[in-house]
Amino acid sequence: GVTFQMEASGLVADFQGGRFLLQDWVSVHILHELVVQHSYYWAPLGTPLLIFDIGMNIGFSALMLAIREPSALVIGFEPFRSTFDVMQRNLALNPGLASRITAYQYGLSDRDAQEEWTLSVDDASISGQFLEKGPGDQESTPVTLRAASAVMGPLREAHPHRGCMVKMDCEGGEYAILKDWAGSGFLKHIDLLAMEYHEIGGHRLEELESCLIRNGFTAIVQPAKSTGKPSPFGFIYAFPRRGAGG
Repeated sequence: GVTFQMEASGLVADFQGGRFLLQDWVSVHILHELVVQHSYYWAPLGTPLLIFDIGMNIGFSALMLAIREPSALVIGFEPFRSTFDVMQRNLALNPGLASRITAYQYGLSDRDAQEEWTLSVDDASISGQFLEKGPGDQESTPVTLRAASAVMGPLREAHPHRGCMVKMDCEGGEYAILKDWAGSGFLKHIDLLAMEYHEIGGHRLEELESCLIRNGFTAIVQPAKSTGKPSPFGFIYAFPRRGAGG
């Protein structure tokens, strides 16, 4: 169902009313994950949604979320300036969808901070605080971090009648964010969490699972397919165990 055409901006893919700029193999891979592998896909919740996109990257996920949920508002966060700029180009290709998408150029964590993270020039989708700097294709770049609950709390309160869904893919940053949510009580505001997990920086999947279970969530873990070896990353879909009146 995807069509392609060359335009002045480059190769553009069209899918279900969305337009996606394919500037390199990474963008093709991301589109494949969303369209073919149905990453971050869920059954309709039956209510207008407020969707937080943590780790917007080049904006494909935010656009796809806006396509799948025509009444949703999407609020996203992306710490890398260069990636954020490409994301803005993709939003510009989709003015109708972009009217429901708000993007902030900083990352989320368990604190406010200014740090140096590693940006992969060849593959921006793996850039982050735990990427080790190697020769040639990686560079250190400053990023701004904000405490997740302090940012998301007021945004959630501004839309109390919407369901709250969170998509998260932040290359290991999920551990600090989940810690922040648990400590502040923000987890009680989330109706559905779809996230990519990464066993990285000394962190293990069990940390995320136990945190979610302690806070009243059911967590479904879907390890990424690998060559018969345990995979260090995969997906978690989690939802709160609420009673009939919850």
